[in-house]
Amino acid sequence: MLKQEFKELTGLDLTDNEFEIVHAIYMLSESESKDEFALRFAKINKCELLSACALVLEKYRKKDEQQIKEIRFLKDVLIDIAVYLHKGEFEKTISLIKNLIGRKEVIIALWRSKVRLTSTDIDDLIDIVQKSNFD
Repeated sequence: MLKQEFKELTGLDLTDNEFEIVHAIYMLSESESKDEFALRFAKINKCELLSACALVLEKYRKKDEQQIKEIRFLKDVLIDIAVYLHKGEFEKTISLIKNLIGRKEVIIALWRSKVRLTSTDIDDLIDIVQKSNFD
């Protein structure tokens, strides 16, 4: 739904930021047409809107946290499997995991798994430690 369509349907003239939130809520309401959503939304007061926004943000935060946990779990599983591959396949697999998940995460996981690091990985690990904030 476009901002102009929403304005025509509801008579509400929202800021770009407000409409971005409304549009996010609309995209989550799978069962409603534009007209149904706009009519229902026009009846919502500001307090209800803030509550709805808070719920949407919480839903996304939880989803992101769960995805991060799943990615970290998969990283650990892939590294555990890679350890049993012969050298050439191990290096290809680790390179792939670094590209998918991120070099820092993988190097730290390899180090914790007591896997022999390459000289490049050792240099990166030293760089990671030097940049870490231990306050």
